[in-house]
Amino acid sequence: MHVQLVFGQETPGQDENWQEVFFNSPDVALPLLIDAAARNSAEVEVLEASNQIAQDQLSLEKKELLRGVRLHSAYSYGSMVNVFDREALNNLNAFSQDARSMYTVGVSIGYSLEQLFGGRRLRVHQREMQLKQVEAQRRIGERDLRKEIIALYQELKLARKVLEHSQEAMQSANVSKNLAERQFRSGQIKVDEQMAVNELYSNAFLAHEQAKSKYQTALLYLEEAIGMTIENLMSRK
Repeated sequence: MHVQLVFGQETPGQDENWQEVFFNSPDVALPLLIDAAARNSAEVEVLEASNQIAQDQLSLEKKELLRGVRLHSAYSYGSMVNVFDREALNNLNAFSQDARSMYTVGVSIGYSLEQLFGGRRLRVHQREMQLKQVEAQRRIGERDLRKEIIALYQELKLARKVLEHSQEAMQSANVSKNLAERQFRSGQIKVDEQMAVNELYSNAFLAHEQAKSKYQTALLYLEEAIGMTIENLMSRK
């Protein structure tokens, strides 16, 4: 009637030392769990993306003045005369002029009064505040994630203890049940005494099944949060 406490994907004969470390060394297990959960968390991924967007927006606001600077160039080809030569302009005959290429390059700068009188500074400050807000939200999200993983870890440890005790209780009830059956056959006890012992065994068996279900549920919740099995997590440490 012995029921071994194992994880679902464990193979017989496998080294169980990692289980001892996981359940008895929270200072080792919890950092691994929290790190894996952070990498698996969609909420943390959204917060990281928001943080990156806020940083990019702040960087753009700091470079706003560059938007007022424009480079322009042009190329033309055809008959041209010196624009400062009035006589040439008055007697212009395009068909008598030599065709040639002309390149122009220039820089223009233009700023609004709002930009020059504090608008840019206020927008940069606003972006800095938004970045701080996003970073604070990220810290809150990471803190909530740590609290969730700690709670799931503690629930799993408690479920394991309850399962161990229910297993021991069921084994004791089974010994009593077998003894009562022998005593009943030899006439040492009455049928109502045997039935009472059988009822104790049934209750112990039911409690064990409930404890096993809670343990398996707690294990699945924790593995879902970290995106892998506990065994794989501990093998990477």
